[in-house]
Amino acid sequence: MKKIVLSVFACAVIFSAIGQEEAPSSERIILKDILAEIGKPEISTHIRILEKMGKFNLLPAESPTSDNAFRAFHRDLRNTVLFIPASGRPFLHNQVPSREEIENPALGMNLAKGQKSFSVFGVVPSDELKDVKVSVGEMKGASGKIFPADKIRIYFLKHLMKSTDQYVFRPFPFGMQPLDGPVGLHKGITYGFAVEATAPASQPPDTYSGKITFSSGNVSIEKDMSVKVYDFALLRPEAERMNWGFYCSLKDALAADYEFMASYGINTLVINAGVGEAYLERIRNIRKSGIDGILLLDVGALDSAIKDIPYTKEWEARYKEQVSAFQKQMKDAGEEGRYIGLIHDEPRETMLSAWNRTYEQMMIYHKLVGEAAPGMPRGVNPMSDGPVSERHPLGLYADFARTFEMIMPHYWAHCRNMIRLARENPGCRLWSYNDGDNRLAWGLHSWKVGLKGRTLYNYRPYGENEHPLSPVYMSSREFDGRSFTGNYVVAWKDRIWGTVTLMNMYEGINDYKYVYTLEKVIGKASSERKAVAAEAQVFLDKLKSEVPEYAHSEKFTDGKESGTGEVDAQIVTRLDSIRAKLADYIEKMSK
Repeated sequence: MKKIVLSVFACAVIFSAIGQEEAPSSERIILKDILAEIGKPEISTHIRILEKMGKFNLLPAESPTSDNAFRAFHRDLRNTVLFIPASGRPFLHNQVPSREEIENPALGMNLAKGQKSFSVFGVVPSDELKDVKVSVGEMKGASGKIFPADKIRIYFLKHLMKSTDQYVFRPFPFGMQPLDGPVGLHKGITYGFAVEATAPASQPPDTYSGKITFSSGNVSIEKDMSVKVYDFALLRPEAERMNWGFYCSLKDALAADYEFMASYGINTLVINAGVGEAYLERIRNIRKSGIDGILLLDVGALDSAIKDIPYTKEWEARYKEQVSAFQKQMKDAGEEGRYIGLIHDEPRETMLSAWNRTYEQMMIYHKLVGEAAPGMPRGVNPMSDGPVSERHPLGLYADFARTFEMIMPHYWAHCRNMIRLARENPGCRLWSYNDGDNRLAWGLHSWKVGLKGRTLYNYRPYGENEHPLSPVYMSSREFDGRSFTGNYVVAWKDRIWGTVTLMNMYEGINDYKYVYTLEKVIGKASSERKAVAAEAQVFLDKLKSEVPEYAHSEKFTDGKESGTGEVDAQIVTRLDSIRAKLADYIEKMSK
């Protein structure tokens, strides 16, 4: 088998196929592959019709690399290149790797015991490649111990069509397809792979080194790979419980969904409440998966409450009966302790949708739940502080933080007064709802602002009869031009893939656990560790000042790193550096 030496002169990017007018664009090639895999001609026909109507547009090839001279240098060479992105984050299909990324000698991961983490690498073939395989050789530590091969998994970052604006699409290596068999790669298109490593709880601390091999026919490329395992396990936030969750319909979820979500750090589900044995059976399945927190969204008659204005005594009696029956059912089943609270959805005074409630309605629900189900925490998820008046100078909805036991706003400036009041009220728990799915938001930001939970809607955002890989809706013309490919999972052929977004959120959850663990270790530091503990506390204080108050833009307060959460060049590198520093402090004080 032919070996290719990995140097910047012998191993570089070929884009000879790109730019030829008669050849299809890389975007068109990727779309063709997606449609072929779907295998439904009606979707291809639908897209052609949309194109004729000017309602389906592929973004032209635009590389984020501005160094044209370096790009031309690559075009003159004739070798497939394997590279490690400096950001540790996936990249666009037409992205040119930098010299530093090509020369980067190794993939590296740092793991606490029991933790998993990801690292990514890219490849740009100089020819059409078939039967591409990626394998990891024996990983051996300095002590001679071996890192178990079955704790390393490889994923192909499958290109999916993501909508960047209405009717505008761009391929992005988004779906994390388990690499159970060979794949084919096209000439001149940048592809991504992810390596997942999980450190068993019993794994001896060491730095384990080995090789990762990319091969196809007579092409074989190797890179060094290392996994450092620390001599500590991350603590779980229990007494100060932090909840990470999705809204997930119990009716539509696959049995494997719950276990899959739990494996990515999800410990809470937001579900619609129900009464009956079928509902209880689904709750038991959730418990078996390891997800131990349930946040309720509405109960029975709430869905039709808007139609019942003005409220009648008959409606109130029916509603209280349902809430009471629900609480009794959970007590009898021994499940009541898993319920974190009952959330009422998005208050609004005008333009009410089926899920909106007015301020007056919210206060009625608050009263009725308190009467029918004493002890059940009541919550609300506003989108803003609400209209200001003489009676409500901080905003109509901001005052909910004085009344409800839970507040779940969008964590942004439009809710600043509500957030402040919730922090000042010891009887109110502050959550965040639909406010960023990036690593910074799910990790260090949640820690900085003292959240007790962070949730997103929706776990499966595509229709029941839709195809998970299709770039367009087929069931409604209203949604033509919007990709419904899942942001968090792709359910394909009775199995579930994660996505790049889910991977980044999981890494954020781990960032939070590193900070939490360090804070606990500092609090228990022995006298001989006091100096290190003081140094670590200074580091945490400085870190907290650098994390923004609002994290949906994924930008540190010094402004040096910012981005969309998908194609950022520095943010992951900085977060990895922060995590390594946290780990070093934990290890120093744990010895």
